[in-house]
Amino acid sequence: LRVAVLSAIRLRDTQTFGKQDPYVVLKCGGHADTFRTKVCRDGGTAPKWNERFTFALAGTEGNELNLRIWNRNTMTSDKCIGSATVKLDAVFKNETDDVDVEVFDTKGRAAGVINLVLTFTPS
Repeated sequence: LRVAVLSAIRLRDTQTFGKQDPYVVLKCGGHADTFRTKVCRDGGTAPKWNERFTFALAGTEGNELNLRIWNRNTMTSDKCIGSATVKLDAVFKNETDDVDVEVFDTKGRAAGVINLVLTFTPS
């Protein structure tokens, strides 16, 4: 499974001063690998990453992609902007799926939209 993390829009702003520096952490189902984008310095509420990652999956049953968007802080701990879970059934059927995924904060409030391109190549 190839995951292209392209960009986000309308991210919840967790930064007190200046623009936030978002990055994304990805995990696929029970897969051991975790991937992380580079920090988009001063990306604010509309960061662009344009990064690609590959998960080697054993099968297609019950797989989902979990993502969490963080704001990188230097003086304090990083702050979670929001998270989402993407069901992978459509990409397993179609082999490619361009998706805009709603992201929610820990209280279930809308925290933005992230754009991904998912590509599945059966082995």
